[in-house]
Amino acid sequence: MNNKFCISGYYGFDNFGDEVILKVLIENLKKFKCQPEITVFSVNPEKTSKLYNVKSVHSFKYFEVINSLFRTDYLISGGGSLLQDSTSIKSIIYYLGVIFLAYLFNKKVLIFAQGIGSIHNKIIAKITASLLKKAQYITVRDENSLKLLQQWGIKASLCNDPAWNIEVEVCDNSISDIGIQLRPWASLSDSVLFELEQVVNKY
Repeated sequence: MNNKFCISGYYGFDNFGDEVILKVLIENLKKFKCQPEITVFSVNPEKTSKLYNVKSVHSFKYFEVINSLFRTDYLISGGGSLLQDSTSIKSIIYYLGVIFLAYLFNKKVLIFAQGIGSIHNKIIAKITASLLKKAQYITVRDENSLKLLQQWGIKASLCNDPAWNIEVEVCDNSISDIGIQLRPWASLSDSVLFELEQVVNKY
């Protein structure tokens, strides 16, 4: 019935944004698929399994990852900025390796709400383009990623970040404070922070 899914991403590191993405993804799979079998690759599989009521294997226990990919119907890669080498070349090699193994086992690959790039290494960029051209479906969360894929001749759809789709309970309608969580990034300059402050203050 094509009900088996493996999810590959930056999961188990207690990064708030990535965990929200995973929560939204799992909730939607369970909503639109009848009893899906979901396996998440996580560096903390026990916690991930308990939090989301899914099966989870350690991201770097390669035999378990390979076995899961062999048994699945789909690999979902994402969301987040997985395919970039600005933070680490090892990271992009890992995520590309997972995608390659899925193709090796003749599985369908879905690229979910990713930010693609920047990729400075030309060889890695070519490998990334080659693998993404084979994907069943691709969604990206920003226009720069969409333009990059278009330059590579790859069709993709632009979507909002899945974090915006999370369902939350509002306990007090009088609450008007907004919390913003930021992390260090090459493009996060003082001018960007100032512009962000101006936008937030409007509301």
